Amino acid sequence: MTLTLTYTPPLLLPFDKKSNLEIEYLRLCQRKEYKGSEEEKQRQKQADKHRQDDLFALLHWRDYKEQKSKTNKEIQTFYNPHEDPPKKILLESLARWHYFFEFCMILCIDLLYVLNFGFTLDCLFFLVPISILTLIITICFIINVICILRVRTHYDALELNKYVILRMGEPGTGKSSSGIYDAVIIAEKLWQDLKFEYWTIKNKIDKIYNGTHLEHTVTGFDENNKPIVEYKRIYTGNEDKIKHIIEIVEAYEYYSEHNTVPCLWSNISIMVNGKFVNKFTADHLLQKKKVLYKGIAFIDEIGSMLPPELSNNKIQDIDLNFRFTRQFKDFRIISTEQDGNATLISARRVTAENKRMIDQKHILKPFILNLIFNLLKNKFEQKEPTDKKVKFILNLKKYINSIGFRRFKYMDFGNLQVGNKGGNGSRIKSFIASPNLNCSYDDRTFKNLYKSKEQATNVEQYTNLILTEQEISDLFNQAIIERSYKTKKSS
Repeated sequence: MTLTLTYTPPLLLPFDKKSNLEIEYLRLCQRKEYKGSEEEKQRQKQADKHRQDDLFALLHWRDYKEQKSKTNKEIQTFYNPHEDPPKKILLESLARWHYFFEFCMILCIDLLYVLNFGFTLDCLFFLVPISILTLIITICFIINVICILRVRTHYDALELNKYVILRMGEPGTGKSSSGIYDAVIIAEKLWQDLKFEYWTIKNKIDKIYNGTHLEHTVTGFDENNKPIVEYKRIYTGNEDKIKHIIEIVEAYEYYSEHNTVPCLWSNISIMVNGKFVNKFTADHLLQKKKVLYKGIAFIDEIGSMLPPELSNNKIQDIDLNFRFTRQFKDFRIISTEQDGNATLISARRVTAENKRMIDQKHILKPFILNLIFNLLKNKFEQKEPTDKKVKFILNLKKYINSIGFRRFKYMDFGNLQVGNKGGNGSRIKSFIASPNLNCSYDDRTFKNLYKSKEQATNVEQYTNLILTEQEISDLFNQAIIERSYKTKKSS
């Protein structure tokens, strides 16, 4: 990307307010006849041009100084973008400490109770409920701590040596959410690795580039009689090493200079800490567009991009892209599909991890707060809504949904194409994630594929328990029936 900065000189003052410098500048700007030889004329013109530039600089030195400062600031912002840390939402931050606050509060209540009443039999009526409540909150606090450790364990367990990953399962079981969650974590790890690789070669870049230079050759002339020049890079050093270094520098500088999520690509729109991911399309699979070194692409509903029927007539570029995704760009692919066997055969053959998602559930959701929310919601719905009521009920819902964790249940399957062909399904396992995940995406991303979205609403209701002939005709569409059954053509 090229940064273009322009400078527009300010208008000069009216003639009656001009200084001697301005008058001299205007005189030099007028056309002037030079005498003498051609060389002498050229020398005089050049001298007047230098004097004109000097006078302009003297007249507008303040503007030059301001423009220079602005230019330096723009350049610094462009090449060294300032990344503001993501602002933590207060409600979500408080929700993370919910059970800790409850645990501290119940301990304080217990302490005050013992100091005031002790353990006498007269206070047994109050002691039993408080003891039960203390036990419940203590158990919730312990489970919450264990879940925090499990979240960290899952983060550390995600490996970078699995290059093709598949998530399959029925709708709503957490294929996309778990896949995106893991993709964001893997992208973070890849970005750390890329930064380390760049740091190790940063001081050697000049020395490495000394081992390569461009040579040009004139191959002919165009219609305007201008030479056609072809450039070719000549390597005098280690060509493989230089090309690898260029890959690292290109990827690092692109992610550093653009407001995007480093190392993360996707065929659907995903936002992480206010930044969008890089777009991944079928052209990348066909090798018509290049991906950067070290990255991961999340492909939701891969069967819609690569129909399984394509397995019968494979495309070599796509087949090689899955087969050599590590060797091409040290790249990874994580995809989702409801039926893993309906995935493109080129992807099935090289799948290193295959999880069949079974269920996702919000655990450790606060029971009492949720009960209060439902009561308030029913009460507010019966009254005229106000901005304060709507804001309060939405914030309360957001707070409740931010408490606890999201538990994914799954079964590990082997490669669906080779070996046992997925027959070594293990027992049901689970992993824990934060309730709000680590990114944002629309779970109705593909809703614009609905062809009737622009039609006017025309809803019809049934009027009888027995269908009429017209209703049956509409139900059993003749065009569909003819495509489904072998019907005789009318003579």
